[in-house]
Amino acid sequence: MAEPTDYKFDPELGSIIKLLTPRLEGVELAPEPITFVTYQMYTIVRDLLDNCFKERSPQAALCRRL
Repeated sequence: MAEPTDYKFDPELGSIIKLLTPRLEGVELAPEPITFVTYQMYTIVRDLLDNCFKERSPQAALCRRL
């Protein structure tokens, strides 16, 4: 039985697990499981950064004001 995870030193770990878990379906069929998981992590980070840039762009600020 796995021990409960202590998020004290990494409060974002829970968010990462929540985003990654649904993307791990099929990892057992991957020829390179670590590559599969790494790519899934890359897409999570890419999407999060993309959303940050969109929220902070001048066009997004203008849209919020309208």
